Amino acid sequence: MNFSCVNSHIQLPPRYFQCGLVAIPLLLLLTLPSLASEAINTERPTLELQPLIDKAVAEEATTLALPEGEFTVLGSAVVNKAKNLTIQGKNTTLFFSPKSEYFSFAGGKNVTLRDVVIDSDPMPFTQATVTAIAPDFSWMEYKIHAGYPLMEKDTKAGRSGVFVFDPQTRNWRPEVPDIYPSKNEVLTPETGRLTFGGPQPGNKLIRVGDLLAFKSHGANAVRFMGTDGLHLENVTVRSAGLGAFIMRRCDGGIRLESCRIERGPTPPGATEPRLISTNADGLNLGYCRQGVQMENCDFAWMGDDAINLHGTIQTIVGLEGDKILWTAYRGFPEYVTQMKEGDVVNVLQKGGYALRSSSPASAFAERREAPAAIEEMARKLLKATPDTKLYYARIELAHPVKAEPGDSLEVPATACPGFVIRNNYFHDHRARGIRIGASDGVIEKNRFERIKSSGVTLGPHAIHHEGGWVQKVIVRNNTFDQVCLDDRAFEPGSYNAGAITVQHFLFDGSAYPQENRDILIENNTIRNVGGPAIMAISAKDLVIKDNIIENTQQRQVKGVGEKADLRTAGDISINHCKEYVLEGNEQRSNGTTKPAEVVVHP
Repeated sequence: MNFSCVNSHIQLPPRYFQCGLVAIPLLLLLTLPSLASEAINTERPTLELQPLIDKAVAEEATTLALPEGEFTVLGSAVVNKAKNLTIQGKNTTLFFSPKSEYFSFAGGKNVTLRDVVIDSDPMPFTQATVTAIAPDFSWMEYKIHAGYPLMEKDTKAGRSGVFVFDPQTRNWRPEVPDIYPSKNEVLTPETGRLTFGGPQPGNKLIRVGDLLAFKSHGANAVRFMGTDGLHLENVTVRSAGLGAFIMRRCDGGIRLESCRIERGPTPPGATEPRLISTNADGLNLGYCRQGVQMENCDFAWMGDDAINLHGTIQTIVGLEGDKILWTAYRGFPEYVTQMKEGDVVNVLQKGGYALRSSSPASAFAERREAPAAIEEMARKLLKATPDTKLYYARIELAHPVKAEPGDSLEVPATACPGFVIRNNYFHDHRARGIRIGASDGVIEKNRFERIKSSGVTLGPHAIHHEGGWVQKVIVRNNTFDQVCLDDRAFEPGSYNAGAITVQHFLFDGSAYPQENRDILIENNTIRNVGGPAIMAISAKDLVIKDNIIENTQQRQVKGVGEKADLRTAGDISINHCKEYVLEGNEQRSNGTTKPAEVVVHP
């Protein structure tokens, strides 16, 4: 089929739209392995997008113009090695099967996606109403809402979490945590029973008539892998089986402007509006050499964090002399593919993850096999069975370092540094607003409202091998209202009970180091918080000034964090920090209680 290219611009011809779904193979009609399929809207015209993308890339077109209207896309939209290409919508809404990635960009340079609404057909999740609860809360029954996917007989839907919503507000019930059933029994095509293996905090607060959304697994809405320079503008995601915007191993600028995540319209045949947008994160950026520049976006109703920027903390499993380190993990070492000669490698001490030594890297490689002695040590340290697949990396350093097996390492240059998150609105979603394991960034003039967990967290998830120590970050001129009210944030093992949390957490009694450094938290307005307004852990050269604090400690904070040797009883709670400055912070009305303005531990 021939196309004409005018000024490197491809316009889609009418014959690339079809009515009905005759051409769709059966595979595309299946959604998730745990949910039965619902019928796709056959009244909507279909769009064969992939051949047009391939042609635009092959001809090095600068613009691929999408048609106006709503379309079911046949398959995924895979964009490989595009250069200087803009995919431009015009009041365009695209519906994808949730079984595979929606838009998938691999390689390429300077790629833009603009003015497009992305949705799923069928829905990548299901939802229901609680119809009965056992007197001892060991089980509850539900009925699936009309127009949403039914459960398969051997379903695993809900095993990774079920969200509980208030039937009046249709928002998460803040005092009820996510529930994790041990079994989801299908009773009829429309009804089922969730069984719990033991007592779960918060279950006793669930009521008949509450609404449930079942967290499922599927595909991401927009994914970039190894793209050098990407731009998303006025892109709206209404649903996805996983995350909305996912970036991995990307160089160059990463920009999001005026993008939205929202609950889409009520599906055809349904009588209940949608409860969630995506099952997972809004924006997840990992193993990139450049952080995101994000402005004027509106993210809501996600099943996880709004933003997650991170690198990795890897276990050192062997050494060759004092200048060659080996790491191992169950996942592919993506950070190594992004390393460049001269990148600083930090060796972190076993236990508390204190900085032990560092050196620029001189050479590095991802390897599928390791010397026998190193593999033996790796399986011992990671508690990996002989049949568990491990991925190894070998890193040569310019200078000798102090290290031993069981220590960890991080490479800050591959942890999305240099980010700006400005003038955005994060609201009405689960988990955290912004979760940062990256350095050299600014978070300013954003609004955080009705979020179950913390508004902003800065620092590593070291024991989970994610994130990294944070340095040179500014959090200023933001507003927080009704955040961090989730029951899970107030457990003895919690480490993020504050609206703004500079974090680290240890459960083995190790000493806390002060490796979160050069952090400024100023001119923020923080009100209606379950715990402290600001909670700082393992920080040095920390400045907290001129913040307005009102109506904090709305939940019971006694004992919160004690398993990790943390205290949360102050509006500003300082834990294991050195060289910090508190100046000009204003504590306003707190109703009948007035928590301590500042608590320092130890």
